[in-house]
Amino acid sequence: MLNLKLDGSLIILADNIMGSTKKNKNGEQILHYGVRCGRCRLQNVKIVNEGINWISPSNVYWKHDVERSESVKIILHGNAEFEAKDVVLKVQLSINSTIVHNSLFFVLFSDHLVLSG
Repeated sequence: MLNLKLDGSLIILADNIMGSTKKNKNGEQILHYGVRCGRCRLQNVKIVNEGINWISPSNVYWKHDVERSESVKIILHGNAEFEAKDVVLKVQLSINSTIVHNSLFFVLFSDHLVLSG
């Protein structure tokens, strides 16, 4: 993240934050660091939304269980990637990327969403 301005709520979730798992000859899952990671790149991005509802009586902050009025949520499955550059996001937005072939790459430039994969 480079030059991110956040006025509201941003949630980034990734299945593979450290790498991918593969089974060895004994059937055990082995973590391979840095291989097939989900990646999120944000450069010169401004996010403006209502964010957390601070007066909600159901908020339990220590559990990270809070009510949000609006948020930007980016969910990366497998080695999917998301990139946004030089944009302002002023809406409730959820991007859920799923691997279609080898990878799915989202690129958001100047309010345009480009999919390739």
